[in-house]
Amino acid sequence: MQVSLNARSERVAEFKELLIEFCRFAEEEKVFIKPFNGDGPMWFGEMPEQFQGPVLGAFRGYVELCREVRGEGISLRNDQFLLWRMFQKLGVHPPSELMSEMRSGEVIEIHNGEFLQVYRNLRFFELCSYTLDDLLCRPFWQLFQRDEAVTESLIKMGQSVFGGDAQGVLKLETPEHVVLEIDSEARLLSVIQHRIAAPLRAATGEIKAGVTFIKSISCVPTATTIRR
Repeated sequence: MQVSLNARSERVAEFKELLIEFCRFAEEEKVFIKPFNGDGPMWFGEMPEQFQGPVLGAFRGYVELCREVRGEGISLRNDQFLLWRMFQKLGVHPPSELMSEMRSGEVIEIHNGEFLQVYRNLRFFELCSYTLDDLLCRPFWQLFQRDEAVTESLIKMGQSVFGGDAQGVLKLETPEHVVLEIDSEARLLSVIQHRIAAPLRAATGEIKAGVTFIKSISCVPTATTIRR
């Protein structure tokens, strides 16, 4: 039991340091993110042990990538460079036409085969007011509200990407829709459109992850007071 408690404490301590490090990286790019509320990552600390490992491992890999890219003197706003390096880190390759589909100012997300989000570009964080602890450790339905029909459409898109139906870049027909933060300080209300998605394959051809490009149309705060 003591060994388990020590391991859990070590995971929480490492996660806290990674959150602080990434927020410092983002701040240097003029993107301001709160790592957690209070003295440490409460939501991560409350996660069941079997979920802590994957969340910590995915975020560790992301921060390592940011650290490496910064060490080469490359801005974390360089989406094309950062995305390509993330593909290399994951050991996957995109459809040949994907990179030419990139557009400035879009949100880029990568989910792995367990539907754990392993990559978000800085543009994502400019449109989100949750702490990193909230964002990485709480389920989507606790954080965001959107039309159920859109959610169902996106689930089908994910099934298509990971099921192998989409061989190349998938042009999405998901309409513009509203996403509301329901438990954040600013309660941001965004209008977005999922524009394209694509499978990311290992050298064996196995689909290991999926990438999505999301167009941001507007983003405004709706909170009348800010919690302290």
